[in-house]
Amino acid sequence: MRFCRGRAARVSRVALAALAAALLTLAAPAAGLSPAPLGRWITAPGPGRAPAVRIWGGDTQSAEFLAYAPEFTGGVYIAGGEFDGEPGSEIVTGPDAGGGPHVRVFGINGTPRFEFMAYAPSFTGGVRVAAGDVDGDGSQEIIVGPGPGGGPHVRVLRTDGSPVVEFMAFDPKFTGGVFVAAGDFDFDGTSEIVVAAGAGGGPHVRIFRVTCNGGGCHAAETASFYAYDPSFRGGVHVAVQTFQSGRHVVTGAGAGGAPHVRVFTAGGVPTGLQFLAFAPEFRGGVMVSVGAGGAGDILTGAGPGGGPHVRTFGSDGLSAAYGFYAYEPTFAGGVRVTVGGYPPPT
Repeated sequence: MRFCRGRAARVSRVALAALAAALLTLAAPAAGLSPAPLGRWITAPGPGRAPAVRIWGGDTQSAEFLAYAPEFTGGVYIAGGEFDGEPGSEIVTGPDAGGGPHVRVFGINGTPRFEFMAYAPSFTGGVRVAAGDVDGDGSQEIIVGPGPGGGPHVRVLRTDGSPVVEFMAFDPKFTGGVFVAAGDFDFDGTSEIVVAAGAGGGPHVRIFRVTCNGGGCHAAETASFYAYDPSFRGGVHVAVQTFQSGRHVVTGAGAGGAPHVRVFTAGGVPTGLQFLAFAPEFRGGVMVSVGAGGAGDILTGAGPGGGPHVRTFGSDGLSAAYGFYAYEPTFAGGVRVTVGGYPPPT
């Protein structure tokens, strides 16, 4: 696949080793921590478990529902959405590899709202999901990226499955999958789309802006950068966070690398904020999300091979104030996490 030719963002082995040593105590599991009161935590399991999505308020699980048939154990991707005018009021789900491209939207307590096939029904690589108002019409759309086995075909779809825009995020020959996120970087009322290569591709992150006119909608790249050393092939997970200085891209390394979280400006420049979300020796990857409304804390979930451990870090990356196990601690398929709805349920 093609990558940007600009200077790659590199972290030296010496610097990373120092970072690991400094955070070794911080990164150890902390089962006694409680979930943060930042709205409703929403979790979904990785591969190896029934597709039970859980909603948490404070330190209490308030609801649970099956996103797909109970016999499907391939894992679930999730995102918070705003499709009825209330912030974080819906949950978008997509199956992981082994499931068809079946996107579903649920109310915050698990009531089914919408569903559609994001790609051809025969595709079984799974689908990654995000939500944002990409075309500026005042309603959020669903952004999807394929899992392994499909081309890097990103689509923006309405809740009825009709397309707004679609494009190839990377070289069409790349079949490692695409991770997606969305955020309004320039505060103009429309969301840009963040894409990152899945396993097998370099740690390449790109940002696209969608413009619409009488001839339809079109996506154009606004930034392109490497989140980690270009030789890393584990893929990159992405989210968008709001800081006082603007909105930034949060990245989490995929499987094979240390659980390294980094933060970049909308132009791909490292902000200097980076940390290890879990113990340095963990190599299952780290999922990333952000606090309610995209503000404040960075949420992390362990990838496959780790327990279902969710941790939240302050905007300095050094204060792991909250954390919990979203499923039984013996489950080793990993966990995906997002936040929706504010304030927490009572």
